[in-house]
Order: sequence, then structure tokens, then C-alpha cells
Amino acid sequence: MRGAAALAVVCCHFFVPEMSSIATTLNSIFPDPIPTLARHGDLGVEVFFVLSGFVIAFSIGNQRISGRFAANFALRRSIRLDPPYLTTLALSMLLWAAYLPGGLMECYERSHEWKGMLANAFYLQDVLGFPSTIGVAWTLCLEIQFYLVYICLFSLSQYLSDSWGTSGQFNRLNSDASQTALLITFLPFAVASVYWWNTNLSDFSVFGSWHRFFIGVLCYWTYSRQISSPIFTAFIVALAGLAIHSGDLRAGTAVVTALLIHLAGRTGHLSTALSGPWLQYLGRVSYSLYLVHIMVGVSLVNFLWRADQSIFITLCLLGVGLIASLIGAELMYRFFELPSVRLSRNFKGTTCDRSVSPSSCPPSPLHIGPTAESAANR
Repeated sequence: MRGAAALAVVCCHFFVPEMSSIATTLNSIFPDPIPTLARHGDLGVEVFFVLSGFVIAFSIGNQRISGRFAANFALRRSIRLDPPYLTTLALSMLLWAAYLPGGLMECYERSHEWKGMLANAFYLQDVLGFPSTIGVAWTLCLEIQFYLVYICLFSLSQYLSDSWGTSGQFNRLNSDASQTALLITFLPFAVASVYWWNTNLSDFSVFGSWHRFFIGVLCYWTYSRQISSPIFTAFIVALAGLAIHSGDLRAGTAVVTALLIHLAGRTGHLSTALSGPWLQYLGRVSYSLYLVHIMVGVSLVNFLWRADQSIFITLCLLGVGLIASLIGAELMYRFFELPSVRLSRNFKGTTCDRSVSPSSCPPSPLHIGPTAESAANR
């Protein structure tokens, strides 16, 4: 699912005139609804958010949040995300410098010098108001903020469980109290996020976007029986109703994504649905594909495009751009992302605290299969 979402984002950027030189021609030669669907490929970002919520909740499970655990979690996320991101960041600046008359020095100045470069390196450019060197990096900034918010709120829910005498553990004897602690901690922020987003449908801050991440978290909690299904259903229905009322495609995409994951979990197909080899491959390289497709595919097409080119040549350029994006993703994955994944596994703790009742853990987490395990490593 992550691979399909990444491919949708890639296709979208070839159909957006502000980014692609061939977009105007593509939009004119393809009949609707193809151009419309392609331009809405950016909704794949909402799929990323929901999947991230599910995967992060799955990765953390019921482990106790301590300073040591938070530091280990941050280290693993950094090892996993930073090498491909920083490599793409450096290559993007070199490519940008090649187009500027002043070269690297002008690129350095336009990046707001060392402050802007550090902000980009630490995913803080949106927070601190610096320009982003990588166009798609705004979602990575949000992801990092989602992780931090989740860790803080989950830690608070454990504190509440402790204060109620449940030791922060989710088992049959204290499931009601634990569920209450989770909902008291997380639900107000999620409801506020839904309200904040629906006031203008354009607040892409962590506060405005949190509910799309949270619906993935809620989906995992339902799957692992940490909360009851009616709570998940109620949130889904409320969000779907608001999405229909306001014509909000982003919330609608998040709802559909969560429902598909929930259905796969309920029917025992979480490790078999979308298991085709090409989808699994796209899933593996999805992060690299997302990072490099503008720098490689879109930039190459823009470089090769000429105003007098025929429709056939334009279609060929689209194919060249997609293939170049996949080749770039494969190289980034093989030389930077895969070593990062392997290294991050050395710091991986247990997914679920086995000191609690088995009912509190996902139904045999290992049976979730390589698909979810690979996603957790992502």
C-alpha cells in the first residue's frame, strides 16, 4: 500500500504544471478522469500518514516509555531515516547549484546559510520558517513531529494507568481502565485536530494533520484489542461524515485507508493482501522513491523537454521520467536505505511486553508477516 501511494505521488508530480514541463501536454492528451486522478495522486501522502500511525503503534506496542526507551526509539528512527534523506539533501543542493550562476555559494546563500542547512538536516525547516531543499520533505517534518507527540501522549497514558493502579499494562483485568487512559490522553488532541483542520482544510501543521496519523494508531489499537471496536467505528463514522460534508478528500482517503487495514486485520489477510511481487518491491523502495523522484525523474524530464516536441515524444518522456525515478530509487535503496535498515535492527527491542497478558498483545505479532514487519522497520 505504501508503494502504491508513493507511485501515485510520483505520477501526480508529472501532471502538475508548476513542477513538470510536460504536465500541460499530458493534461490535454489524456481524457478525463486520468489527468484528474493523476493530479490527486498527492493523496498518497494521507496513506503514508495512516500507515505510519499503524506501524509506529505496532512497533512500540505496550512497552514502557522511559528515557532510555525514548532515546533508543529516536536513535533507531534517525538511523533508519537520516542517511537516505541527508544523501538526497546533499544531491539536491548540488543539482540546484548547477543551475545557479553563483554555483554552490549562491545555493548556500539562498538556503539561508548554515542555519537553513541545519534546519533542513534536522527536519525543522517548516517549524523554523526556512525554505525546504527537498520539495517533499514537509511530510517528513510532520512524521518526526507525529512520533514525538505519540511518545509523549502514550507516556502520559501510562502515567494515568499507574496512578489508577493498573501499572500501565493492558490486560483483561484492567482493560477498561487502560482503554480509558488511552482515550482521555489521545482523543481530545485528535478531536481538536479534526476541528482545526475543518476550519480551513489547509492547515498542514502537526496539529491540523494529527487526526490522519491518529486514525492509523486507532486502527492498530483496535486490531490488538487495546480498545473496543465501537470506538474505532465511531471515530471513523464521524470523520467520514465530516469529509463528505466538507468535500475533504484528504480525510476521506485516510478513512478508506484505515478501513482497508482494519478489514485486512479482521479477515486475517494483513500479511497476504497486496502481496504481489511488484507491489512488495514498490513498498520496499517507497521511501527512496518518494525522496528522489523529483530530483531524478522530474528534473530529467524538464531538462529534456522542448516546446516543439510531439505528443509521442512527450509520452516517451513520461516513461523515461518514471523509469529514471525507479532506477534512482533502487540505487538509493541499495546503497543507503538498506544498510540503514539493517543497522537500525541492531537497536530494536521487543515489539510487545511479554510480561503482560497475551490478550494485550497483537494476535501472534509474528503472524502479521513480513509485510508489516518490513513496514515497522521502515
